[in-house]
Formats: sequence, C-alpha cells, structure tokens
Amino acid sequence: MNKKVLYFIYKDRHPAFRLLYEKPPINIKNIFKENINDISFESKTSENQFSKRSSLKNLKITIKNLFSGLFNLLKLPIIIPVLPSRRISYDYIFSDKLVVSKKPFICYVDYIGNLVNWNDLLLKSTLCLSIIKKFFLSKRCKYVFNWSKSAKNQLIQVLNIPKSKQHKFKTIYPSIEGKVKSVRNDNLVRLLFISSVAKFDKNFNFYMKGGKLVLQSYEKLKSKYNNLQLTYIGYIPEEYKHFEQLPDVDFYPRVSYAHLMELYSNTDIFLFPTYADVFGFTFIEAMAYGLPIICINNNSTAPELVIDNKTGFVVETSQKFLYFPLSKYCPDWISKMRYYDNLRNYDDSRGLNNFIEKLELLIVNKELREELGRNGRERVVNGIFSLEYRNKKLFNLFNNSN
Repeated sequence: MNKKVLYFIYKDRHPAFRLLYEKPPINIKNIFKENINDISFESKTSENQFSKRSSLKNLKITIKNLFSGLFNLLKLPIIIPVLPSRRISYDYIFSDKLVVSKKPFICYVDYIGNLVNWNDLLLKSTLCLSIIKKFFLSKRCKYVFNWSKSAKNQLIQVLNIPKSKQHKFKTIYPSIEGKVKSVRNDNLVRLLFISSVAKFDKNFNFYMKGGKLVLQSYEKLKSKYNNLQLTYIGYIPEEYKHFEQLPDVDFYPRVSYAHLMELYSNTDIFLFPTYADVFGFTFIEAMAYGLPIICINNNSTAPELVIDNKTGFVVETSQKFLYFPLSKYCPDWISKMRYYDNLRNYDDSRGLNNFIEKLELLIVNKELREELGRNGRERVVNGIFSLEYRNKKLFNLFNNSN
C-alpha cells in the first residue's frame, strides 16, 4: 500500500533534499509543501504570477525571520505547527524542524544546530535541549534521521537519550547521482579546495576547513611540481594574503552551484582537510565525480565518509577538534572565540607533513588517483551514498512505522 509523505522543509536546502523528495521509494508518494523561503517546482508560471509569487515570498521571508527571531529571543528551538488540510491527505510529515501536528512526523537532522536555526549558543540552554528531547521521544515522532553516524552519536550524547530510546535514531546518508568527468589531454594535476564564509567571522572557516594547511602544502609542492594547479574557494585572512601571489592558483570567494559542478568535473584531486564539520557534503560530491580525496582524521564525519587507502587518504594530525557548539564537552574551550583562537594559533606540523606526503603520492601516481577515484564513485553509484541504497532504507523504515 502506498504511503503519502508531506515534506515540510523550513528553508532553502541543499540539492540533496531535492533528490530526497523527487526520487522516493516505490511505495512512497511525496507531497511537497511550499513553505517559507522555499522554491517552487511548478514548471509553468506567467510573469504576472511570478511577480505576485515573488512579493508573497518576500512577505513569507519577513515572517520567517520574525518567527525565528522570536524563538531565539525566548531561547527555544523552532517549532512549526502543521495544521490539518482538507486539500491534502498524507500519512507522515517529513521535516527538518520540530513539528506540532496530529499526524506522526519524522525529523531529518543533518546537525542539531539546524533545529535552532543555526544559533548554536542555544545549544547551551538546558530548556532548549529538553524541549528537543521531549519532541524526539514523543509517540508522534517515529524516527530521527541523521546524515551520519557521527551526527547521530553527537545528538544522542548532547540530548542524553536513554538507551531504550536510541533505536528511534537512524543514520541515512544523503544520496547523489554519479557524475561524468570531463576528458582532458593536458598533463596538469588540478587540485580543488572548498570552504565557505562563517556567519560570525569570515576568517573562521579558513582555519576550521583547513585552508591554511592546503595553501602551505601547495606552496611546498608547487616548487617541485610545475604542473600543479589549485582552485581555492573561500576567504583568506589578511595575515595570509601573500598566498594570493602563488602561481597557478584561481581564488574565488564563492561560486554558483553550476560553476562548482564544472570545477569538480575538471579536477584531479579533492582537498578537504577540515578539522571539524557538520557533515561535509562536498566529500560525496567529489566522489560522484570520481575524485580521490585527502582529508584529516577528525572528530566528525571525514573518517566515516572517506575510506583510507581506498577512496582517498585520511591523514593524522597533532590534535583533534570538536565542532565548536559541542566544545562544552571539552573544558579547555569555553566560547566560540576561544575555540577560534585555538584553531588560529594551532601549529599542525604533523598534519602538514602527512598531508604533503599523501598529496605528493597522488601527484606522481596517476593510476593511483584513478583507482581511488573509481572506488569513491562506486560508493555513490552502487554503495551507501546511492539513491538505491537510501530508498531501500527509507522503504523499510516507512513500512515499519506504525
């Protein structure tokens, strides 16, 4: 018997969410609820309709911001009421936020901070955490899907979920379709690094995502291998602006999603030595294009997503970091800024040497690059990051939810 699932996504999300509701298991019919700040999937829209829809969307965004601000002020997680509808019939609600409804719901959590609109300081609120826990342990919450085992374990730890209830927390990796790389006839070895701009400090992700490590490694190896080329996406602090003078480096503060896909297609090695992260969807995107990956053995998802010596290299560093909202479990890190100072002043000589060693190995060995890349792409096409694998897990869970 087919089951209907109402998708109630609170804001624009990663393209992985599009695949989640566009290509569901065979017995699941997805209903997309166009919500605050969401995109429309209707293919035909007149200019007049578009104008009205844009105005309405702006109003909804304003309401959403006021709504989020109120919950932040009250130090509460975002809670969305889903009212009954005569026009829409469904069996479950699938949401990335906490839901109040008479229908059972399933929460999809890439990271606990998403439940508080990324205001991570709220995770230090006992009241906020207790409300999240109460929702998850309620009868109406059938499952809590996590993007990774690391995220699931962190969520269970932060909320102090009893063992008798931990069965509700499931790991379902995001899926992506396999991509085809561009064919090149040059002898260049193209490297790609992707960071982003953190909300509270543009320098923060330079250190957390490993930008410093990447540029130091490139500087060292470029003097030895003239055919190296690097594409660097992200911000560089003033104290490291001299790296912008390195030869054969393309620097971009940000790129569009289409441009990013083009860059993946023309890359040979993907570099992502993030010291701490929520998930790292770029790992899966890189594997979809058959790219070998070099990352570091951190306390988040890198060693879970990248198989050392099979889909890339997971190098050891001098110290492991927790993602900063969870740093309260480490008594030496009290606040974001102290955490930031730890990263900025961190001298990872061990990690740098190991990173350079593995990168050089891939630079000189094209066959190894291609082998590791093929292995990674296989995990996307037929493995745990494939649509088939994800839908099989969803099929079993939806049919066992009573």
